Amino acid sequence: MGLAKYLNELPNGSSFQQGLGHPGDDSSKTSAFANAFATAGHTWSASLCAEKFPSSTMTNGAAFGDPCCTWKKGGTPDFTVTAFTTSPTKATTCASSSGTKSSTASSSASAPASSSAGRLDLVILGQNGQKLLELTASTTSVRDLWVQTLEELYLPGQSEQNEEDAKNLNEKMEKQQEKQNEQYWKDRTQELEKRRLDAEERKKKIGVIGMKYTAQAMAKR
Repeated sequence: MGLAKYLNELPNGSSFQQGLGHPGDDSSKTSAFANAFATAGHTWSASLCAEKFPSSTMTNGAAFGDPCCTWKKGGTPDFTVTAFTTSPTKATTCASSSGTKSSTASSSASAPASSSAGRLDLVILGQNGQKLLELTASTTSVRDLWVQTLEELYLPGQSEQNEEDAKNLNEKMEKQQEKQNEQYWKDRTQELEKRRLDAEERKKKIGVIGMKYTAQAMAKR
């Protein structure tokens, strides 16, 4: 793992030494990351990039300066990181300000980065670089729609707009509730009035019948 041919397969690999793959520079020992790297065929891929760095809360991409998981061998990583062995220093985050085309969006960034042409996978990272969600679209157009939606959600001022929308919605709901309350009491009043009129009508009928029987009784005397 410490050999240059392997380190060159990693973002910022030229900054690292043998200790990254062999703790204490002991070639008889292999680090957890070296094992994961070997399993991946000693190749930097989107899946390896999105995996969590051993004993860390950040992804491999966030640790090695490729939080958007777009780096290719021979290219320049989004960020330059300080070399480490077993514990990454500070997580890098994927954001549109990096100016890269990305297949990964960060929930801590002001806006997710744009999509890479032909990519179907979409990985969403947290502010510490941890993988929150990984999706695979059926077509590139569907994936582009996902990215566009995320970008719209993270546009500057969107939070203020969301608060304003929530306030307007709350006001509408309160007005609707007031109307419902008014209609309820109106219906309730009409119902009580109808019951009162029905009761008076029944009393009148009972009174008429009583007078009829009284008249008949007096006539028989």
